[in-house]
Amino acid sequence: MFINKKILIIADYDPTRICGQTVHLDYLVKFFSKQNTVSLQQYATLKELRQFDIIWFRSEKSFLKLAIPCVLLGMHIVYDVSSFGWLELEASKRPWLRIKFSWYSFKLATKVAQIRVISQAMKNYLMKTHQIRDARITVFHIPIELPSVPARKRMDSKIHFLYVGSNRPWQGLTNLFKAFQALEDDANFVLHCYGPQRQNTPNIFFHPLVGHSELIQILGRDIDVVVVPREKNIITETVMPIKYTEAIYLNKYVLATDLAVLHEIANDRVVFTPDNELPSIIDGIKAFKKLLY
Repeated sequence: MFINKKILIIADYDPTRICGQTVHLDYLVKFFSKQNTVSLQQYATLKELRQFDIIWFRSEKSFLKLAIPCVLLGMHIVYDVSSFGWLELEASKRPWLRIKFSWYSFKLATKVAQIRVISQAMKNYLMKTHQIRDARITVFHIPIELPSVPARKRMDSKIHFLYVGSNRPWQGLTNLFKAFQALEDDANFVLHCYGPQRQNTPNIFFHPLVGHSELIQILGRDIDVVVVPREKNIITETVMPIKYTEAIYLNKYVLATDLAVLHEIANDRVVFTPDNELPSIIDGIKAFKKLLY
């Protein structure tokens, strides 16, 4: 994408926090550092901006503060849209002012920056709904790079499922948990969760968050199936989950809601459910008896 450039990535992030934001940034830095000089910062001064060829924004606040100076300096600007912030804020019932801030940041970016999206589905949505020109949007999938991990050796009849992520409304966790609770009498199915914290049940276990490298080792060594039980809406139909891409990269089995974006990188190990309603998830879980026995 870029060669022999000085790239400054400006992002709102906490490097000590275990979340998709830090994982995604780590992938970006590693990818671009192969052929470029890359710096990752939470903010930058005008003097610092002049030292770079490309300013890559993953911070709405910094973008609004620095976009005009970058334009006046004639710099190449990338605005990273890994999700639709204003839609996530609306779904989470955040304050109206915060939603508008995110929306106007994006609208300004469409005028002065190259828009980076992480799926073709995101690009199609923006072109159709917001009339953004094709040339203004670049599809650049999450550049997954993972170390080799041990192959899963199944020692018993249990099938171990994994959910990693937040408990935001569109993640579909309510019906996922109900599905496993409905299958408590079947000793074959176990769900492990990293992210949401609740009381363990006979076949659902909530684990403390661990570092990304450790989680990847757990995924390879201890897990049979990664679950992506998302509801169907504009966010989930267009935004590619990091854990899904990692599961595909590691050639793991996946149980996922049939969402347009997931088909972009799906393989024959992905089992799609028509929706994330309780009967569909239960049927999807049971399907792995035939696949893995």
